[in-house]
Amino acid sequence: SAHERSTASSATVGRDAMSMQDEAGRRLAEIQQELGGKELTQENMQELEMRKQQQREMVEDLLARICTPEALDRLKRVAIVKPEITAKVEQSLINAAQSGQLQSRVDENQVKEMLEKMSAAKAERKVTIQRKSYFSDDDDDDNDDDLL
Repeated sequence: SAHERSTASSATVGRDAMSMQDEAGRRLAEIQQELGGKELTQENMQELEMRKQQQREMVEDLLARICTPEALDRLKRVAIVKPEITAKVEQSLINAAQSGQLQSRVDENQVKEMLEKMSAAKAERKVTIQRKSYFSDDDDDDNDDDLL
């Protein structure tokens, strides 16, 4: 049945996500271990960039498995303007796939909802500054003659 296929495919996506994430984590640990005793040379920098690129490709491959093409397009467009929010949404999608929470592929509307939630959460964290009043609020005139 269709439900069994979607459940089986979500389980496969979850296992793939876990194995890819585990592999990325191992690679990162290897990089950190290799560079632990070495100076950061241009050659090391190139190797790090290459590994970051490989890790990014793995994330994109995983997202291609769990998202519809329209959802991927939206993520890419939003990433141009708000990369930090897109990264949070991508990580959330990967975590959901790893834990088996995804029953089917994520569509564009679901991605829009996630982006809106992440944007709203970020907007709530704005800092407002309130100035303290050191003089009486009744003393609104700017005439300083009374201070002499």
